[in-house]
Amino acid sequence: MKNIRYIAFSLMMCFSSLAASAQDYYRIGEQVSLFNEVCRKLHTMYVDTLNPEEMISNAANGMMEMMDPYTEFYSAKDKEKFNQMLTGKYAGIGAIIKLCQDKDHVVIHYPFAGTPAEEAGFEMGDIILAIDDTTMVGKSTSYVSSHLRGEAGTKAKIKLQKRSTGKVVTKIITRQTIKAPEIACSFIYNDEGKKIGVIRLTEFTQGCYDHFREAFLNLQRKGMEKLVVDLRGNTGGSVQECVDIVNMFIQRNELVVQTRGKNPQTDRQYKATKDPLDLKLPLMVLVDEESASASEIMAGCLQDLDRAKIAGVKTYGKGIVQQTVPLSNDAEMKVTVSKYYLPSGRCIQARNYKRGKEEHVADSLKHTFYTRSGKEVTDGSGIIPDLELKADTMPRILYYLNSADSTELLHNFVCDYLNSHKQIAETANFTLSDTDYAEFKKRVIAADFKYDPFTEKYLKNLKEVAELEGYYEDNKAEFEALEKKLKHNIDHDLEFNKKQIKSLIEYYILIGRYGFTEGVASNFKYDNVFLKAIKEF
Repeated sequence: MKNIRYIAFSLMMCFSSLAASAQDYYRIGEQVSLFNEVCRKLHTMYVDTLNPEEMISNAANGMMEMMDPYTEFYSAKDKEKFNQMLTGKYAGIGAIIKLCQDKDHVVIHYPFAGTPAEEAGFEMGDIILAIDDTTMVGKSTSYVSSHLRGEAGTKAKIKLQKRSTGKVVTKIITRQTIKAPEIACSFIYNDEGKKIGVIRLTEFTQGCYDHFREAFLNLQRKGMEKLVVDLRGNTGGSVQECVDIVNMFIQRNELVVQTRGKNPQTDRQYKATKDPLDLKLPLMVLVDEESASASEIMAGCLQDLDRAKIAGVKTYGKGIVQQTVPLSNDAEMKVTVSKYYLPSGRCIQARNYKRGKEEHVADSLKHTFYTRSGKEVTDGSGIIPDLELKADTMPRILYYLNSADSTELLHNFVCDYLNSHKQIAETANFTLSDTDYAEFKKRVIAADFKYDPFTEKYLKNLKEVAELEGYYEDNKAEFEALEKKLKHNIDHDLEFNKKQIKSLIEYYILIGRYGFTEGVASNFKYDNVFLKAIKEF
């Protein structure tokens, strides 16, 4: 009798669910008819001619704004952007470009290894004068980039003024499918005789597992005793590539991550399906507030299984899964369909989205879970590191020199250095000499370099508030004395921040001479998070 009642109840719930679903679809149908009517009336009656494709795209994007920021609509014209997001690939010459503000022109910042730009001999600082007889002088980086890109196999005629000689040359380049390197660098760092392998992984694009595995085996052949995987700034990508990389360090059949959503068809378990490469090698994973999605899966899984230590600061907290859906007229939609859950059972997601508005998961709604060894971890918070290590704050003067200097002092110094130093020591042995740094300081001071120092700015604000509240006159002498003590001194600022400014100059010099990966590797000797982390395992 109980079984009959259970079956009857189940059937009743099933029919109720079907009825609710049918009712929802009926309401959707009504609204679609209304939407169709609005579009037709506007097209017929509106005073100006309308573009139907643009109208529908804007309407679809309006609907997406009610969801989370990862649910997106891509029209046919946006497909290139969509495909590049999935694969990390585009068709072009394989060079990063930048705008030089002092001469209002776009230059080659650096080419990637093995690309048409590198093979053609493009160098840091080369000025792009024209592409296919169209002038690029005075144009924006986006304008120049759009002319450099095109269909793979097509040719581009590029006129350059060479940094090293000043001569104007023209190169005919065949565009290729380009994939920016997801392995930013891999090398052995010697720490008091210990060989520590370092792999910096910038994204989980298709094929990155093969490159990660190759880098790992190469470090293994060099005698690596420990491994640091740097996922800082890595915003995620392919879950399967992530699972395959984690699989290198855990037992076959271990659960890496699972997804659960409203629709049971989106539920899935991702397990290690291969034999591991190394189960005992000490691992350290570096993360920051920009590490998200697949990066959090890798760090969180290794933390839950007690296979690695995590160092850095709390990660972003993106634990929601998107699925791509093909639409008519060659459009695509990316839809959030489920959430990620790590082996301990915790969910990575640290934010809720209601009608397009973001809010953090309240502490009262968070739950405690446990790693394999019994260590407490929580959900709703991204990944909280085992070792909390904060990166050095970028000095104000360094930000201005690197990103907001209209005279391009730093860029021009690097280009001049590369021209005058034909032989430069390789990454591990290269440092900018004190004599060369003194020359850089001399240039900056002679140029009367200006930037907005925080101390003077905040003192000015405090003075204005004191005047407003009537405290300034009684404390005028103290304010004036403080103004004299905190008066902007560019020589002092350049010397006080010497270490970080030198590291950035060295980074660009090594990129200009040896390429992107060597420049990235050079920064680790100044990286306080990395240097503190390697002392802890």
